[in-house]
This record gives sequence, structure tokens and C-alpha cells, in this order.
Amino acid sequence: MTRRQTLLLILLGALDLAVLILLGATVLQTRESQPLLSPVPAACPALVLDALPAHLAPHVAWQEKRLTLSLTARYPTAEPPPGSAQLLWPALESLRRAANAGCALPAEIRVSLAAHGQSRTVSHVVRVEGETLAAWLQEALTEEEFIARAGYYSSDVKERAVPPLP
Repeated sequence: MTRRQTLLLILLGALDLAVLILLGATVLQTRESQPLLSPVPAACPALVLDALPAHLAPHVAWQEKRLTLSLTARYPTAEPPPGSAQLLWPALESLRRAANAGCALPAEIRVSLAAHGQSRTVSHVVRVEGETLAAWLQEALTEEEFIARAGYYSSDVKERAVPPLP
């Protein structure tokens, strides 16, 4: 190896070392900074998921101001049964465990259920304020009062996103 090649390798090695030191300083500085939003404890979504049956493929997106709980039900019949929307109740009840464990319910809560039949899919959605849900979970509201304050809608899903069951 020539002297020029040796000098070039030393220069490139020094440059690599400088980049690594700069990256390390950036990582350490990032760790010390405060998050923009107060994080939701990991236990909160886990408590909700543990309370729901796995066959509904529950998914929780819990943020400081909004919680979205999604469920999927598959039926071997052509259309989902008319009572498939009743699966929303256990989903709402699953939030009781988290609330009782000290998890603060966000201001906006959305629970959705995609009920897939062989030829038709129906979407059921409940939107409710966190305070209203908390009051119902604490039995300060009756079921009728809760229903009056919550928003519910149902609609057909036009495109099949899931293949039919075998």
C-alpha cells in the first residue's frame, strides 16, 4: 500500500469516527428530551386486549386524546347475523378493566366492528366521549342514557377486503 493510500484510509477512518461520535451525541440528547405527548402506559391497551376474545382480532390504538378499538368478526353465512352489532357491548365493557386500573380514558372513543359474511360485510361503529363512557362504566348512567349520548351507525362495506371462508 502506498503512502497516499495509507493517508486516505486514516482520513476516512477519522471521518467515520467523527460521524459515529455525532450520532451518539444525537441519540443521547434525544433520550433526555421530554416527549411531546404524555405517553399512555403500555398496560392500558394490554388490559383491553386481554378482556376480548382473540377470534375477534382486536386492535387498540390508544392515544392521549383518542382511543380506537377495532374488531373483526367472520361468519360462515352469506350475511352477518342481525345481532352482530351486539359484539360492541363487550368491547365497551373491556374498557372497564383499564379504567379500574387507573388508565385515563381519552376524550374521544371509537369502537368499530367489521362483520364479514361470505357475500356481505357490515361495519358497526360507536363513538362516545370518554366522560360518558366512564360514567356508564361506573354505573352513573343507565344503558338507555348511555345509548342516548353515544353515536352509533352501521353501513354496508362495498368492497370485500377479506377472502371468503373455506
